[in-house]
Amino acid sequence: MAATSPVSDVLHRFGVDSIEQPIPSQGFSDASIFRVRTLQGEFCLRAWPLYHPFSHIRFAHELMDAAQDLPFVPRLLRANDGSSTLTSADSYWELQTWMPGRADFWQCPGRERLESACRALARLHQVWERKRVESRVCAALLRRAARKAVWGQLCDSGWQPRFDVGDAVDYWAGRAWNLLSRLFHELADLLKPWEKEIVPVFPCLCDVWHDHVLFSGDEVTGIIDYGNVAIDSPAADLARLLGSLVEDDDDRWRTGIEAYAAVRSISDREILLARALDRSGAILAAATWLKWLYWEQRPVAKRSAVADRLERIVRRLEKWI
Repeated sequence: MAATSPVSDVLHRFGVDSIEQPIPSQGFSDASIFRVRTLQGEFCLRAWPLYHPFSHIRFAHELMDAAQDLPFVPRLLRANDGSSTLTSADSYWELQTWMPGRADFWQCPGRERLESACRALARLHQVWERKRVESRVCAALLRRAARKAVWGQLCDSGWQPRFDVGDAVDYWAGRAWNLLSRLFHELADLLKPWEKEIVPVFPCLCDVWHDHVLFSGDEVTGIIDYGNVAIDSPAADLARLLGSLVEDDDDRWRTGIEAYAAVRSISDREILLARALDRSGAILAAATWLKWLYWEQRPVAKRSAVADRLERIVRRLEKWI
């Protein structure tokens, strides 16, 4: 008798059986993702490596459960023992509903879609801020300061990336390297005004960008990937969302902020913080990709997807020179 695959075993323990081979989905996180079709519907099966903190998975699941009344939040399935997480084959596994819609804002941008995305984020923030509100320095700011320090030390050591492959990744990474030598000095001016400012913080997505917001028509029908949830300022989520959707378009930033504020109030200081986090985040995105690819030499499953990400970052940064 053939051995049961880890995916089949996990699905069975969640109480579902796939009617066809689960389809792997490519992402940029360290999790493996499968699209699963069953008689009960379509599901997203995610396998987290065991080095991923289990407490963080549990925190994300608590937040998803708290927001189940929002139609764009995936629903977690429970295993036979009532758990939302299973351990098998050196991974933590979770199963959630596969959300309808497409992440196609770049292909079909529009005011209604932008407003829908910002309203959805505001509704999610409304739910999560009821669970826990604190006051502290913005965590996203601290993360940027830490990444800035690491990149500065790496460059000061004399390290330079070697573009040996000669493909599209190397091409766009080389342009990113040249841009960083001209833009990196801006980070101090962007981050320093906020390094001691105390702001309200509560659970936030921290990675709500273009590919994680699904649309059906003009409505948001899915906000996916809760793997980076953390206690942070709502300005961090607005920066990530608006920066990825509309980049530096001031008019569309105002449209997005107004749509968000119609659901949940946001202060003028938080709006300014969002702009600072967006610009600093774009610069550091280039540095982070170079560090991952050429210093840490992380394996890349789909280099064309990485090249596309680098190209978009580079083309945005080039407008600032």
